[in-house]
Amino acid sequence: MIRLVLYSKPKCHLCDVMKEELMKFKSNYEIDVSEISIENDEELSGKYGEKIPVLMYDGRMIFKYRLDKVKFERFCKSLQDK
Repeated sequence: MIRLVLYSKPKCHLCDVMKEELMKFKSNYEIDVSEISIENDEELSGKYGEKIPVLMYDGRMIFKYRLDKVKFERFCKSLQDK
């Protein structure tokens, strides 16, 4: 299972696009996405502000703003092969 964290907020077009793109990968990979809204969290709002969406894996940022589908596919394959 690939456990990801997506930092986002409501009414964020780029966040919606990234969520849609991540869902397309669920048919080929075991992906679990925990979405965390930064809207009502002062610490997260201060950290990310307008720099969202942010996709994290194992505490590391792997994508910001947009999901690079080719790189994400490579990332998923590398984890699946382990």
